[in-house]
Amino acid sequence: MYSLLSEDFLAEFQHQQSMVNKLCNAKQKSLDKSPAGHLRMILQGKNKIPRFYHVKEKLSRGVYLNSDHQAVAKKLAQKEYDRRLLSALGAIQPLMSSLGKALEKTHLDGIYRQMPALQDLVTPFRPDRKRFVETWLAKKYVGRPFFADEAEHFTVKGLRIRSKSESFIADMLDSLKVPYRYEFPHKINGVTTYPDFTCLNVRTGAEIIWEHFGLVEKDAYAEDVVRKINGLVNEGYIFGRDFIFTVETLQQPLTSALVMKVVKQYLM
Repeated sequence: MYSLLSEDFLAEFQHQQSMVNKLCNAKQKSLDKSPAGHLRMILQGKNKIPRFYHVKEKLSRGVYLNSDHQAVAKKLAQKEYDRRLLSALGAIQPLMSSLGKALEKTHLDGIYRQMPALQDLVTPFRPDRKRFVETWLAKKYVGRPFFADEAEHFTVKGLRIRSKSESFIADMLDSLKVPYRYEFPHKINGVTTYPDFTCLNVRTGAEIIWEHFGLVEKDAYAEDVVRKINGLVNEGYIFGRDFIFTVETLQQPLTSALVMKVVKQYLM
């Protein structure tokens, strides 16, 4: 519902429309440069071996193209493919043009924004993005407790985190304005667990769990990593859609470039 005919959908549609137009232009240029005539193929013998003929006139059966003329056969075959593709795209183009114009005039989210005096009395079919994020961040929850002997790590905003790497991730999320909840409780396989980060993709409205696994070179910790990932998968979580994870070792530490790439690919 959050992505239904959204501004992001319009932008993606316009991108697709532009790609169709460019492809049509490219294929038309290809056809203009193609050799005259068309390719005729017959299957010969019991083994149905294809034989190709170059037909230039309507009543002609064509000139046989032996192995020395495969380049001509390829060009004629490509010509036929381009012709069929251009025909299909030509049927789609006017439909996309009409739909694109309708989408530009129909801003579903704008209807709610155009009713400022009545907004407190109206329930939009999807919440205003800003209010949605504010409500999501304001949700109260009890995370996993810290023990007295645990090391203290804090984000730039002052949130206490369990490790330097997690603090690094949290600071990156904050700097890129990706909403998140630290160690928000989830019921997974009937057990309450506290994934490192529960993130909100503001563009899609989707929640995504982010687990960071450090010290994976240690056997005991590696077992815990496998258990957590298998638990998510068994619960129906799909990697890249419902959860993501990062890993590091002493020899392969977490880097800002990697964290930024993960955030931009999955959370923005």
